Amino acid sequence: MEIDSHSFISKIISGREVVRINILDDEASLIGHLYPVTRSVLADYDLIQKLTNWRNLARRYFFTQFTATCDRTRNWLENVVLNDSSRLLFIIHSKAGPVGQHGFKQLSHDSAELDNLIRGEIGGHPHLIYHAEIALVRWLFDVFEIKSILGFVLSDNYIALDLHRAVGFRAAEVLPLYKTETDGEIHLVRGEPGSQSPDGLYAQTMELGRSEFI
Repeated sequence: MEIDSHSFISKIISGREVVRINILDDEASLIGHLYPVTRSVLADYDLIQKLTNWRNLARRYFFTQFTATCDRTRNWLENVVLNDSSRLLFIIHSKAGPVGQHGFKQLSHDSAELDNLIRGEIGGHPHLIYHAEIALVRWLFDVFEIKSILGFVLSDNYIALDLHRAVGFRAAEVLPLYKTETDGEIHLVRGEPGSQSPDGLYAQTMELGRSEFI
């Protein structure tokens, strides 16, 4: 039965719906979990500090690049992530604790876009992030019955590109990026396919269909 995705996500964000996604290895052994970020995280200053540190470590791989602070991270969570019923951010937990993050946004009837993948700390299964993405993709297809999942990755982010390919994503169109900078904050804006980036910067579109994954 098709669910009301926006209502379901709103319940998760508020804590009225409890979700925990198991991360399994190739032998189906439990190696970790994905826990959604809910409103309770706004009072979890240790986790906000971790998210801030992780964002700064991975800054060059984002389409918006800046020096993160705890205040900015908390505001982003409260006003962007937790105020949008078409997206969720998950914390990737090994058996020892949080080591990274992954999520999705722009969930529609047909598709969703992967977002905010970071491995911020070492620890846990050596292929934990790969299996975490498998778990997230499977959950999206199973729960929301969407037809496809997209990803947009900087063309020189070879680790992320290789990860997505290993999960089953195929490379689609390449998009030029237009760079703007204001007060030390860099924005890379996606342009139309087939055109040239004046800054030599490009994004690779990755796509995975439900039938391909199943």
